[in-house]
Amino acid sequence: MTSLLFIQNKLTFTPSVDILLLLLHSQTTRNKSMRYNIIFFLILAGLPCLAYSQNVRLQVIVENQLRYNLETTGETALAALQNAGQRQDFLVRTTFYEEFDAYFLTRIGGYQAQGNLGWNFFINGQTTNLSVDQAELNNNDVIIFQLARPRTQDIALRDGWQLISLNTIPDGNWQDNRLSVPGILADLVNQGKIAIVKDNQGRFYSPRNNFSNIPGWNITEGYYVKISSDSRVNLTIEGGTPIPKTLPIQLTEGWNIIPYLARQPMEATEALASINVSLIIAKNARGQFWAPRYRFNNLDQFMPGFGYQVKVENDIILIYP
Repeated sequence: MTSLLFIQNKLTFTPSVDILLLLLHSQTTRNKSMRYNIIFFLILAGLPCLAYSQNVRLQVIVENQLRYNLETTGETALAALQNAGQRQDFLVRTTFYEEFDAYFLTRIGGYQAQGNLGWNFFINGQTTNLSVDQAELNNNDVIIFQLARPRTQDIALRDGWQLISLNTIPDGNWQDNRLSVPGILADLVNQGKIAIVKDNQGRFYSPRNNFSNIPGWNITEGYYVKISSDSRVNLTIEGGTPIPKTLPIQLTEGWNIIPYLARQPMEATEALASINVSLIIAKNARGQFWAPRYRFNNLDQFMPGFGYQVKVENDIILIYP
């Protein structure tokens, strides 16, 4: 993450000030009052420093409807949201929980978290278990705040290789601030139904060998899964956070495995309209494909829970309609 401060004349610092600077840069220095006390000490010591914010794109989605879409600034997700509220004249309210030493969103504009309706956020298409005041931003980040109800996703899987994806974030499956692949698939692994999982880079998870070099489940990607079962099995994600279907998905030149984020089936030509100018081929796990330049398409509708392979001629962003 980009440092909050630019400090000049580094060579003149005393060892004690050096320690303070290391604390400032440390990812573990999350307590805001501690950070501000360090900054205050540096100012008293006569050391020139300059705080700055990042330029970001911010969107607010309320139950699948885009309510705000603007450029703003901020060093954290919360700071960016508060600055956006000042520019657009909407209220931002948070509640501080001392046991977590963190703030949680309760209200944006006229939209209130209540009952099972809650706020969550995504930075550059990725989720995090950091709180809104702890998630730091980089220049040109895209941050999406979403007010939604928990939902359950069921994915029916048959024997053999499948391409799967999620449109719901599992609750509680975190490891080192990443969604845990073994955690998400734990129920099927315990039943002996998962043989192997692979991502687009060839990294894999082998439950039998208790080995995984997949760093975490990326919600903007799909995954190959080999099922070992004589009958259909269900992967169930209970009480999870819905992923906005308009979440930007960054594709790189060549082959990508994409998730399908919408809740309803959609024709491939409609689903991939935003990348049509760059699309070479799209196909499913059964080998059906759409090649727009050859005007051939036997690809079934895109279905929730499944992933798809796409080949594009240049880097491009996919956004589902």
